[in-house]
Amino acid sequence: MKMPFDTAALVLALLLSGRVPDATERAELTWYDPARGGINCDVECEYMGHDTPVAGWYGRALACPVEYARGTVFRIDGRYWRCLDAGGAVVRRADGVIVLDLLMREPIPRRIVPVDIFLPSGVIMKNTFAGALKSSKFWASAVGMGVVVASGLSDGNLQLNEGELLALVTTVVGYVIGTAVEDSGKKA
Repeated sequence: MKMPFDTAALVLALLLSGRVPDATERAELTWYDPARGGINCDVECEYMGHDTPVAGWYGRALACPVEYARGTVFRIDGRYWRCLDAGGAVVRRADGVIVLDLLMREPIPRRIVPVDIFLPSGVIMKNTFAGALKSSKFWASAVGMGVVVASGLSDGNLQLNEGELLALVTTVVGYVIGTAVEDSGKKA
């Protein structure tokens, strides 16, 4: 059963309203309309990537960089948009801003805005290194590892006995596991 646009948008908003975004990025918004032909589509202008018909998706679908799985949802200015397409100019720019090409019938002004990103269940972003640098679990582990390595140096600057090292490692591991459990509860 095909739901009207307003109903589908409401259901999607309700499903995502209690979910914490998987990431927040800065995005440059552009637009395209395959019905206009030319740069707006490749061969079959009635379809987006993966043979999804364009009809019915205006104002709620977009093209996103290939690092995001098809089906990823972007919250832009409070509205939810599903990634169902890609394109040659839809990339992550050198300054880190992602380009999102909104499926629209009318032009919109180019602008850069913050967007919340909701990945499909079980999908991990390909750019995991950048995500790790933002993670408190990563930094707790890195600092803990640094202290353990420094304590093993023979120059005597930092000497921890076995009990102190065990306490440090236990604290770091406990923090990482506790934060992971807390984060999984937020995304459920």
